[in-house]
Amino acid sequence: MSEIRKWRPISSAPKDGTYILVMNGPKDGVGTVAYHVGLACWCEGLGSERGRWASVDGYGEGVEYEPTHWMPRPGVDDIAMPIERAIEIVKAICEHGFHAMGLSKSVGSLEGVSLLEMVEAARLVKAENDQPGVEGSRTIHVVPDDRLIAAAYALANYQPSGGAIVSAPAAEGLINALAIIRITAAPQQGGEFV
Repeated sequence: MSEIRKWRPISSAPKDGTYILVMNGPKDGVGTVAYHVGLACWCEGLGSERGRWASVDGYGEGVEYEPTHWMPRPGVDDIAMPIERAIEIVKAICEHGFHAMGLSKSVGSLEGVSLLEMVEAARLVKAENDQPGVEGSRTIHVVPDDRLIAAAYALANYQPSGGAIVSAPAAEGLINALAIIRITAAPQQGGEFV
């Protein structure tokens, strides 16, 4: 593993808003077992509130565990993506969500777009949204959260089947599962598909 891709103590992590991979693992050494891994950035506290690591899911929730180690996001710095391409990718991701809500009749293609490219496109468009307007004019783009990005990626890269792509045990002996299925679109009646 290259030096840049090794887990480092969380005390050395950047606290400037940079998105990094965080994990908690054995405290007696940089772990071989990661108990929890996620994408996060440091958020300064307000007033007497102390700062915290916040997950990057679009909702600003705190990380549900105390990270012990961090590393830079793999490969993101290697992607040279023009903002026009990032906007195109983000638009296609959002159209998938809009289609599910009945707000869009068509969706842009995500064929050949990696999950890393989708996440980076969203980051670039969000940064573009934060730029000041030019001559009083400004365009703001909808930016998908990580869950919509993951769902759009799964839809673009997995074929419909009779089984789950991933699953996990849930309460009351049930199982939560994610699967790609093909449904027949019927005319809407009363706001719901029949």
